[in-house]
Amino acid sequence: MKKLLYIFFIIFITSSSCTTKSKNSDLSYLEEISSIENFRINIESIITFLKNDKEITLKNKDTEIMTVAQKNNLRYLWSCFQDYYYVLNEIKENHRKFYSLNRYPVDFDDFMCYYFAFLTEYRYALELISILENNPDIDIILNEASKELNIPKNSYKYFKKHYLNISIATRFVAMNVIFREFQKHAPQQIEKYINADKSYIWKMGKGKGIILTIENSIDIIDKARFTLWYPIQKNLAYLASRIKVKRRGKYLISKKQIRTITKQLEPGDIFLERREWHLTNIGIPGFWTHSVLYIGLPEERDKFFNEDSATVCWVLSQGESSGNFDSLLKKDYPEAYKLCIKKQPDNNYARVIESLKEGVIFASIEKSANCDGITVLRPKLKTIEKAIAIYNSFSYLGRAYDYNFDFISDSTLLCTELIFKAYEENEFSKGLHFPISSIGGRKFVSVNNIAKQFSEQFESDSTQFDFILFYDGVEKMNKAVESDLTHFLSSWKRPKWHVFTQD
Repeated sequence: MKKLLYIFFIIFITSSSCTTKSKNSDLSYLEEISSIENFRINIESIITFLKNDKEITLKNKDTEIMTVAQKNNLRYLWSCFQDYYYVLNEIKENHRKFYSLNRYPVDFDDFMCYYFAFLTEYRYALELISILENNPDIDIILNEASKELNIPKNSYKYFKKHYLNISIATRFVAMNVIFREFQKHAPQQIEKYINADKSYIWKMGKGKGIILTIENSIDIIDKARFTLWYPIQKNLAYLASRIKVKRRGKYLISKKQIRTITKQLEPGDIFLERREWHLTNIGIPGFWTHSVLYIGLPEERDKFFNEDSATVCWVLSQGESSGNFDSLLKKDYPEAYKLCIKKQPDNNYARVIESLKEGVIFASIEKSANCDGITVLRPKLKTIEKAIAIYNSFSYLGRAYDYNFDFISDSTLLCTELIFKAYEENEFSKGLHFPISSIGGRKFVSVNNIAKQFSEQFESDSTQFDFILFYDGVEKMNKAVESDLTHFLSSWKRPKWHVFTQD
């Protein structure tokens, strides 16, 4: 379906104009180029994993069949792969009019976004197909429908039909003809990708023997449209376009609700958050997609930690003679502490620490809780254990976001990885323990699985959290409503694109 995943770009990023060149439009163009780069990283991770997993991709012996776990892993990877392709396709659609009404001259920014997305799609489609065709069982598995993963019936069949077709090979040649006009001015950051993609595609034997001019190249591209279909109701394209207008830069949780939420918080609390229409949802399994650690203001931490004797003793053992927790943070992490007590860009003070595309940062709750759905869970741990978790989190400030979804490395962190490492078990704390997923050869904790784990452990001796609150976004009402524990317990079962299926 058109413009579902790409709506985030339309809402939150103003795309470059076909007729004007401003500083803002240049920024948008570079942001989209960077987004395509990030998509490539994740697509290539899927490709690399499948290359190395011989049990899945090589032809099985007559006596061997894939395990259920292997099939589920393959379907999940295929679902993620399609997610990236939906967005790449919509990037192309948004920039497909890179030529003026007179078809010439061609707009450079729009063309480069289109061309880079096109090459990324085509190259990795050919590479994926060449890997998967080693195992004839894969055709059957990937052509089965999966409601949970939003995979329609015969999705792999249609995917192959599109990318193993002479028309796309012709488009490839046409794009290269136009690119020759701009080659000298192509951004250096993507030149290596363009060269690698072109080389791979030519090596695969596509697009031979076609001689074109820029004019008939544009004709070919103008007539070419392709949209992977999506198993949702036919009226959703209209709904999506309406929300695009109504929700431009707006989230469903109100400022008043954020103030109400803030009054119920304690340092060490964990938020699970949901934002609709975000590209960051792509490749992340399940409904809940972001997690945040609440650290509170200095005065909150003073009251919460410095009145706890065990915490004071621990602070003293760390070499802070005052026994004051914030003094320990200031002593051991002076630069981080300066940022922690500094006013944020929204003119509010930091109350949370989280990992976003900017990396691990402090943020105000006014910014962090500005989302479409939020749940607050409180670890059932001692005060000292929460103090140690916040102390640990300060050590990760400034680390880059982990686009590779790899928990093994500490140099980059996912949002859940920050929580995971902050609450790791140590000599002073039993910590928190989360289910580890292994997808595409990478181990990570899914935000949605934290909600699932809570639901499965609820009212048992092993439960690790107390439920504090749940505000649920209701798209049709254009607002979030205060919900309850019962609804939260089942929220992890919601499909990724719940916005299109909620009552």
